[in-house]
Amino acid sequence: MRGNTMRTHEQKPRQGNHFGIWIDTARAMLCKRDKHGAITTEEIHSGVETHPRFAGEGTDKTGLFGRTIDHQSSHQGHMSHDLHSFLRKVAERLPDPVHVTVIGPAGVRFELQKELERRKEFKDVPMENRAADKMTLEELIRMVEHEPAF
Repeated sequence: MRGNTMRTHEQKPRQGNHFGIWIDTARAMLCKRDKHGAITTEEIHSGVETHPRFAGEGTDKTGLFGRTIDHQSSHQGHMSHDLHSFLRKVAERLPDPVHVTVIGPAGVRFELQKELERRKEFKDVPMENRAADKMTLEELIRMVEHEPAF
């Protein structure tokens, strides 16, 4: 009689990159720990102007046929577009993720998390979202170094 062998499927830790990202509307600091434990960092500036000042645009203007031109809503649309292109640029800089921690002071960190969750390469990637006012690059590196391997 042949012996039945039972196979157990051991879950191997996924090989890939662990990311820590500190982000606000002005810039993003990225810290990556690869499968060998090597740490690399990168800083991306957004180019988003949150409060631009334009000469002569202090009040709403009346346009053709008495229509009011609201410069604030126009600026809000431009700012939203610039912010989403910045978030796409950050997401493209995260190859082969196995864990992502997003840190930041404002709602931008939630917007980045939504952008990442929309992408198929982040489908089964665990994500953390933490609030933090300011963070230095050295603090971000220490945080990523001490993250457990998933």
